[in-house]
Amino acid sequence: MRQVIPVFLIIVPIIFANFGLALLLRRYLEVSRGKAIVVWLLSLIVGVGTGLIRAHQQEISTPFRRWTGVSDALPIVCAGLLASLLVIFAAKLHSKWIAGGATDAEKKPGMEGVRAWLGAGDITCVCLISLLAWLAFDYSAFGVALLGLLALLAYPAMTSASVSFQAPPPPESNAPERQRVLNMLDIGKITASECAELLSALSVSEKPRVKTAAGPPQKLALIGAMLLLVGFFLPWLSINPQAEMNRMAQALPIFPNWTQHFPSGMSDSTLTVRFSGGDIQHGLGWLVLVIGLAAAALPFFAGNLPEQTRQRAILAGLGAGAIILLYLVTQNLRFVSVGIFLAVIGYGLQLAGALQGGRSTIGVK
Repeated sequence: MRQVIPVFLIIVPIIFANFGLALLLRRYLEVSRGKAIVVWLLSLIVGVGTGLIRAHQQEISTPFRRWTGVSDALPIVCAGLLASLLVIFAAKLHSKWIAGGATDAEKKPGMEGVRAWLGAGDITCVCLISLLAWLAFDYSAFGVALLGLLALLAYPAMTSASVSFQAPPPPESNAPERQRVLNMLDIGKITASECAELLSALSVSEKPRVKTAAGPPQKLALIGAMLLLVGFFLPWLSINPQAEMNRMAQALPIFPNWTQHFPSGMSDSTLTVRFSGGDIQHGLGWLVLVIGLAAAALPFFAGNLPEQTRQRAILAGLGAGAIILLYLVTQNLRFVSVGIFLAVIGYGLQLAGALQGGRSTIGVK
């Protein structure tokens, strides 16, 4: 009976909170009632499952451990609610990005599209996710909120970038003018030599301009590669050893005085150790950099490859690099710094350029 009561206290708040979310879910996701029910059930199952798993991980340090008189069930409830909100947030992004549910305002480039994406519902969801991540796992609320805002602004950023680098429309055909010149020759207003000169001038003006610079997708990929290169030399992780050891000491009360045995300098609470991309373990930072730069350089050094093969190679490489970045972010979410955010943005721009290049190739065929 004693084991049933804590589980009951964990599951009931999650169910009631999800029921309240279900009332607003259809309006927030802007989907049909059936899809809203499916998302709600999925979020409920994931939330309850996460809460039960979190119940067996009492050693994780949370802000609740630093507060007195707080129930041990609160971090478990927060973990379940966090998982439920993440499912709902992912469903929202899926409906907008992949299912084509973006509104006309959200498809607009510039600040109009940004304002449409930063609505009250989206901002509230991101704030709740960051708060619950801090309460449940002691993740940086600022870092989680920044990741959520980047996810919201990815769509308008790619839309704005694609419009900025859009190629100019081809010149209009001079067929009406050519026909007019031929009619003038027929009625005798001009001679044959004058007609040939006029037709030659129209043919020159009708020729499309030769593009000497890189196309819009390649420009987008180059900008992404530059951001990745700059972010590589900036801090990817910022760790405070004193704060981490204090957190471990609170999680392991059997060593209450072990902070007294820190080496000289380690007890300084202002000491922060920063790791740039090249310092990441196992060379993963270097691997992310090499993959990103190779993907940007491939169109210039592999011109003999078929277009489809080149696009697939670029997408495969960027996909592998994005998986590594995602792994680094999720494993060190509390310590992420500005460098890894720039790397993520750079990869996003490169992926956008690669996708645009693939669409333009299909359109030519």
